[in-house]
Amino acid sequence: PYILLKWAQSEDGFIARENEQTKISNALTDRLVHRWRAEVDAIVVGYNTAFIDNPAMNVRLAKGKNPIRIVFDFTLNLPKCLHLFDTNNQTIVFNYLLNKIENNIDYIQVHKDTFLEEFQEILFEKNIQFVMVEGGSKTLQMFIDANCWNETRKIVSANILHHGMDAPKLVNTKEIEKSSLLNDVIYYYKNSTL
Repeated sequence: PYILLKWAQSEDGFIARENEQTKISNALTDRLVHRWRAEVDAIVVGYNTAFIDNPAMNVRLAKGKNPIRIVFDFTLNLPKCLHLFDTNNQTIVFNYLLNKIENNIDYIQVHKDTFLEEFQEILFEKNIQFVMVEGGSKTLQMFIDANCWNETRKIVSANILHHGMDAPKLVNTKEIEKSSLLNDVIYYYKNSTL
């Protein structure tokens, strides 16, 4: 699958405050991100983002089809009251413990040592061709470190947080475009090794 990494960060390089839901981008940029969501087959988040932000992972600010929600919950500790466990949309939970389909939730067991390879193979088998990884920082950095990404869209806000979770550090990049929406600057990168 084509893997798009997306995140918003403060001007001083933080993706969020520690263990706290943090608003970074402006309302106009949020609408653009929801348009991007309508173009992909699936959205990926990690455990911390799911737990702390409780994202709906839908296109409520744009027109289009809601993408499949994917979460990495390797030990199956996320509370079932989170938005991603509602049955309005399909959710895939990658984990180390079980394979099971329950309502609209597909639990898929993977192995720690070969996780990213299995993740890509399973998405390919399910015809999930275009995936947007929305975070958090650890999840995004895992894809970057494994050189498992095609494109990145980094939103840099004029906000200053002073401290918090460091934004991912990109390598092997080639900037292809830059645009502005109010006080947000959006940088578009391609993976220069592909």
